[in-house]
Amino acid sequence: MADINGTSGNDVLYAGGGTAGLVLVVSGSIAEGVWPAFNLLVNGVVVRANVSVTADHLLGQTQQITVDVPAGTTSISIDYYNDPQIAYAQDRNLYVSSVTLNGTSLPLSSANYTRDGGTAITGQGDMVWGGELTFSGPLVQAAASSVRGSMSIDAGAGLDLLVYAGSSSSYTIDAVAGGYTIQSSAFTDSLVNVERLAFDNVRVALDINGNAGMAYRLYQAAFDRAPDLPGLGFQMSALDNGWALWQIAQNFIDSPEFSSKYGAVSDAQFVTLLYQNVLDRAPDQAGFDFHLNHLQTTHTRADVLREFSESPENQANVIGAIENGMQYLI
Repeated sequence: MADINGTSGNDVLYAGGGTAGLVLVVSGSIAEGVWPAFNLLVNGVVVRANVSVTADHLLGQTQQITVDVPAGTTSISIDYYNDPQIAYAQDRNLYVSSVTLNGTSLPLSSANYTRDGGTAITGQGDMVWGGELTFSGPLVQAAASSVRGSMSIDAGAGLDLLVYAGSSSSYTIDAVAGGYTIQSSAFTDSLVNVERLAFDNVRVALDINGNAGMAYRLYQAAFDRAPDLPGLGFQMSALDNGWALWQIAQNFIDSPEFSSKYGAVSDAQFVTLLYQNVLDRAPDQAGFDFHLNHLQTTHTRADVLREFSESPENQANVIGAIENGMQYLI
């Protein structure tokens, strides 16, 4: 099992990346259609607000929250703020299974749980009443002073986003068999089933065989250039939300940039220009006849542009530019 695991859905996971990595494992019970939520405080300051816990405690599910904390950390608090505090048929609770700082387990027995209203309980991770669960003292200080180590991260199925602290310039991303590695000066993480990364300054798409790769290749095919970062993010979002690739291709064909590059041309000229702009060569006769026949029978120009974009030849031409991820903005 990986150090951080996703679910079968679309997850947002936090890998941290600074001097200290804090990992919470939590679950909850729902009441009146609302899950428990909390703020995470470090040294009395909120570092992660309004964390909704949707892992069902009754079903044995858990949810991981990972965040960086500074080396001088002296206290960590979980502020559970939306307990209904009235009798419902269902009872909304927050359950803290474990708290780990740089690989050092902070025992629940060392925490102080102060319920709303002032009642203090030591060593209880089941937050069945609104309040604050606080870890402090020498154990926290010692764990925070060390550097977080390398982790394995398996995001599972779905379209998953993994968040790292800091600028992308602090990391190196490499494709490896079965996934990716991301390296900083302090650690090397192994990533599996992670489609997207988020840094403070930019995002990086790793799904080269998915929507991100298709959007990038279409830019290269249509405009004979790498995509601009906001444009790539926009087209990826469209594909993520159900647009077909031919629809994006038609939008590109309708754009002023495409008209400027291709002009008003016949079907035969259009196919020849696609060979030149997409594959950087003159058409072979068999391929030319194949695509021209498509245009003159069953295909639109958007269909043929999509075929060139996703052709094995264009994929081979582009792979060197995208195999270690594609930067984009949203």
